Amino acid sequence: MGFDAKMPQGGLAIWHIDDEASYNLEGYPGLTVVGPGGAVAWPENGRHYRVALLQADGNYNLERGNNGRGDAGDVYRAGGVSSLVPYEDTPDHPSTDTYQGGNVASSSNWITNISPSGTVMQFDYATSGGGDPGGSGGGADVASADVSTSQGQASGTYANTHADDAVYQVLSEGHTGGRPANRHDELEHVWAFNLTGGNHIFHIDAHVVSGGDADSGFDLLWSNSANGPWTQMLNIPEPETQTGDIESSVDLGSASGTIYIRVADTNQDQGQNGNDSLYVDHMYIDGGAPVTDPPGPASDPSPANGASDVALDTVLSWTAGSGATSHDVYFGTTIGDPTRVGNQIGTSYDPGPLQELATYFWRIDEVNSIGTSPGEEWSFTTGSEPPAADITLGVIGYKVKGKQKAELSWDNNDTEATVDIWRDGNFLIRTAHDGSHTDHIDNKGGGSYTYQVCEADGTAVCSNKVTIVF
Repeated sequence: MGFDAKMPQGGLAIWHIDDEASYNLEGYPGLTVVGPGGAVAWPENGRHYRVALLQADGNYNLERGNNGRGDAGDVYRAGGVSSLVPYEDTPDHPSTDTYQGGNVASSSNWITNISPSGTVMQFDYATSGGGDPGGSGGGADVASADVSTSQGQASGTYANTHADDAVYQVLSEGHTGGRPANRHDELEHVWAFNLTGGNHIFHIDAHVVSGGDADSGFDLLWSNSANGPWTQMLNIPEPETQTGDIESSVDLGSASGTIYIRVADTNQDQGQNGNDSLYVDHMYIDGGAPVTDPPGPASDPSPANGASDVALDTVLSWTAGSGATSHDVYFGTTIGDPTRVGNQIGTSYDPGPLQELATYFWRIDEVNSIGTSPGEEWSFTTGSEPPAADITLGVIGYKVKGKQKAELSWDNNDTEATVDIWRDGNFLIRTAHDGSHTDHIDNKGGGSYTYQVCEADGTAVCSNKVTIVF
């Protein structure tokens, strides 16, 4: 290691080794040697150390005799330099080119996405036929701005998403205003990305902390405009148990220039007031590794294969096969021959309203630049249309001096004079059908309660059930 071990900053040190070169023959940009054939510039003049530290800052101080023992800019990822790639993409910095005997050629080696300095560091390595694997231009693109937080609130900035370092930008749902019965939580935040060099693979490491409402995590969408229209990319789900960040990736296809990434909550029903939060650690867009094989098969269908009594408004979803960049969706009522409905990037498909008591067949063929992998045919059978609730109920939970209260509100469009209120399946009270009631639970601490309002005349006319969580 020698002098290199004495550098004042830790990091990733990368050397170029030429077993036929001298230990003491330095070379650097601008150095010209005059020989029998005339002046020859570096690196074609063949001057370089046998073991040369490729200094991230591009200053070549070790060769020039400056800062003889190296400095903090020599190792990666000093100064934010996160890649080492062929010369044509970084003419002012060290490269992965070979130059033995003055014969300069691309090694086709790409070292990208070098992590921040630490006791453990990570990077992506790939090779290609003299070009950027996946078209990354030698590095990933990170968020360039927080464009807007039109709903909810943000803690931290887009800069917190630039590195895999457990420093998070936290996006939290906020409450709407208005009458308590009409309030709900919501979140919408938009980032900007400036894509370079063909980068098109979106990556995110993030996790959700649940506030106890009915959201199924957060959706991420993208667009060429900050105002949409938006294309669904993926969902960061609420975990059953918190085990750390979820790593997700999606191919944006031909995206280029400035694009926008939007995060939004998935449920804004009245009465949803348990604020969820999305913790974003690392987010970037790169060119991906070179594809060498067809994609793996799609899996984990929802509804499950063979499921029955499926809701008529169900949305199909699946887990993408490894290496898939898009998905051919087939759907219909003919076994063995569902209709191809299109190709898409996202892993969910809304078939629209379904028929009652009908059997549907569907299939996902996974696609990438190498080929298409046909998927297994799945099926499900729908149930009957549930009777519409004649009473629509909303419930807001709150505390007064630590004691739990529930504010119930419902429509009162019919002529019944009274209604029965039920809590957790038990009769609570008969009260006037005036559209509101306050339940003084008066318990302290946490808990959950499920409410329903029914007409008091012994009929089956009841509201939807609403659960609140303290």
